[in-house]
Amino acid sequence: MAEDLATAVVTYGQPFIDHWSDWNTFSREVATSGLLLDNVRFFMLPAVAAVNGDYELADRLIRRNSSARQASRMSTRRGIATSPRSSTGLS
Repeated sequence: MAEDLATAVVTYGQPFIDHWSDWNTFSREVATSGLLLDNVRFFMLPAVAAVNGDYELADRLIRRNSSARQASRMSTRRGIATSPRSSTGLS
């Protein structure tokens, strides 16, 4: 059983780790990967932009996310469920 688990990790886990452990790949693809939940996207995407030195994009994402979250809260208060998810990428 342990051997099967080790084989599964090598077969499936290692390619995933190899792909996402590269910063350039991570920063280029994370926004469109589907890996981030909405509550993580709100801080992860601006942080990635800032680490890459694109402070203007980081600021835009923060402002857009703040506006979207505020709109979502307002809609929820009125009984309208909406998703604040932004389709903005980092490319």
